[in-house]
Amino acid sequence: MDLGFWNLALFSAIKRIGSYFISRLHGQTNVYIKEKKLVKFDLDKFLAKAPRDRFFEFQVYLGVEEKLPVRLIILPVPKQAADERRRKLKEDYQKKGKTPSQKTLNRLDWNLFVTNVDPTILPNSTIPIVYKIRWQVELTFKLAKSDAQLDHTLSSKPNRVIGSLAMSIAITSNLKINRAMRKSARTTKLVKSGSSPRSARSPLATPNKRSGVLIPAPCNRVKPIHNLFRTFGMMSL
Repeated sequence: MDLGFWNLALFSAIKRIGSYFISRLHGQTNVYIKEKKLVKFDLDKFLAKAPRDRFFEFQVYLGVEEKLPVRLIILPVPKQAADERRRKLKEDYQKKGKTPSQKTLNRLDWNLFVTNVDPTILPNSTIPIVYKIRWQVELTFKLAKSDAQLDHTLSSKPNRVIGSLAMSIAITSNLKINRAMRKSARTTKLVKSGSSPRSARSPLATPNKRSGVLIPAPCNRVKPIHNLFRTFGMMSL
């Protein structure tokens, strides 16, 4: 889950229904560990002394009131990547007339993840890999809204809404595959010929003379979903 959706009440609700979440740790969230009782964990003090050649995992509790039990996974970020993070953050703050705190800058040396997924299901080494997938999910929804215009519908009938969703998933999946194939074909041609690839001439696809790879025709946008329904005679759903 993206940090923009950080909400401990939401995480608690997800946990109650037996589902899972993975998120980065919000910088303003209080973290607690259990000794004889729950005590506040000085995460920044730990990070300042932690060796950067390994990763760490703790069972912690989030929030002053919620005390939500989660796994905290701490992974070091390569120095060059961390420095680039700091540079970009300082630029963003400067545009807003602000200055990031030293604590915020120091935390950019680490990736801090929290999750309720059992370690037998997702070991700590796989958490950052799974977290990256969220971007592909967000891109799929973006395609569904911008290209298939799923956020607009001509009816509130459940069957039509479900049909819109199903067709939108099919359309956006095909669109992503189409774009990926074109990118792959362009890369292959660049490697083999050393020149920039030309657009496909056929309405469907054209075999590349050098590589033999099929290059699908350009597909930048699709018709709005309700227009497709008209095309396929599905408006009576």
